[in-house]
Amino acid sequence: MLAQDYGLSGPTQIETESLDAAQDFDAGILTEGALDTQLWQGTSANRAAKLLSTAPLNSNDPIIRDMVRTVILSGGVPPRAENESAAKTYESARLQAVMAVGEGEVLDGFLARNPELTRAPSAQVDLALAKGDQSRACEISDTITTGRGEPQWVRLRAACHALRGEMAAAELTRDLLRSLGYQNDAYYAQLSALIAGRPPAKETNSSDVLVTYLAKRSGSERETGAEAGRDADLAALFKNFATLDLASIENTLGNISFDVATPDLDLETALSEPSPRATARLFVLGRSGDAGALDAFISRATRAGVSEDDVLTKLSPIIQALPAKGRVDSNLKRYARAALLARDIGGLQGLYSALPEGGPAQARIALAADALGGGFNAQGLGRDIETRLTGTTTQAQALTDVVLAVALGARVSDVAGDVLAEANLPKATLPQSQMLLLNAAVDANSRAETTLRAATLLSRANLNTTDRAQIVTALRRAGLQRFAGQVAAEDFLAAL
Repeated sequence: MLAQDYGLSGPTQIETESLDAAQDFDAGILTEGALDTQLWQGTSANRAAKLLSTAPLNSNDPIIRDMVRTVILSGGVPPRAENESAAKTYESARLQAVMAVGEGEVLDGFLARNPELTRAPSAQVDLALAKGDQSRACEISDTITTGRGEPQWVRLRAACHALRGEMAAAELTRDLLRSLGYQNDAYYAQLSALIAGRPPAKETNSSDVLVTYLAKRSGSERETGAEAGRDADLAALFKNFATLDLASIENTLGNISFDVATPDLDLETALSEPSPRATARLFVLGRSGDAGALDAFISRATRAGVSEDDVLTKLSPIIQALPAKGRVDSNLKRYARAALLARDIGGLQGLYSALPEGGPAQARIALAADALGGGFNAQGLGRDIETRLTGTTTQAQALTDVVLAVALGARVSDVAGDVLAEANLPKATLPQSQMLLLNAAVDANSRAETTLRAATLLSRANLNTTDRAQIVTALRRAGLQRFAGQVAAEDFLAAL
């Protein structure tokens, strides 16, 4: 099945219309993996704005984040706006979403290609806060005259007073805001915590730039007094790991590892010592090709609070260069997930070849590679699944695999059909109203709406195989094989 299904049959091709010269066009910045230019086909501006504002912008799942990010950063014809107000509502929601998912150069590059999004003073405030520049945001607040009494400006003034230490003025302005009928639990929680001198509140809202800034305020305000040394350097690196580029990470860890007065630590010493220098040395050894050392470094990073998926994504170029046998021997599950997140079919092939022939782990890797490569599309289930379907102890997992394979477009044999006809599969738990809207978006050929609705559904807790298979089917039908395959592959690898 591996040779048959390793991406030899590609996903359904999307047919796109030619772009009329008179049509508006939203500039994007993705060079690879962008949606087609008709991504919002069949979706209104008001609906698009609502989808963007409720999307899981800060999901901890990198697959979901990538789905949302792809929609936001793809260029194309904007959704249909019935009037100027609807168009502005969409532009505002898009800007808020970009600032929620964009970092550094990504945000600057996007706004450079879409300057019209930041002409309004309110948009300039959001941009300043997204970049951590509270002085600029409060400067705009101080000088605004038109609409100064509107809630959006009153709430910013209250925050600026508190950030400047003017707590009495902040409390008075907060009371004024409440008298205007403004409701925003996350905002009031963050502002009250700031006024009271407490750490940021737990309540947040990823689509509200001011609330997000207040929720993160502890970082920029308290870092200046950090003490020097390897401990502080490593702590700072782990704290900011998700926002650093790989070159900066390599440079910092190389400096922490180096000591002019003593020789480099060997692997055994680096593994046994908990010091920052030993941790950095594990990274250096891993970068040189030792999969076990890099695995140990990743474990220390996750214990320090860094998301494992963030580490795997950031270190992907280093991981891809590691010998497959070393990855298999040190931590197969972790390195298989790294390949999944990078959509690295070649990496999965390498792991497959390094595993014992015919073993269950090899079968899981093959299924994941087939899913990523579109290998199930219009193909059979494969000998592995067919064989396990008729076994007493292997049938349960095989049924789960069949559900996902069929969602990816696999054909069902007579034998498999007979087993499925008598099987008790998990009942769907997804709201059928949301599934109806998802399938309507598929039928309307709106790839952007389909992707956002699918991402939002995937972010729900406690989804079962039937739920995820329904979402995978919708993504495949919409021509979004890249996302469909990755979601299914994640489930295939869960049983590794």
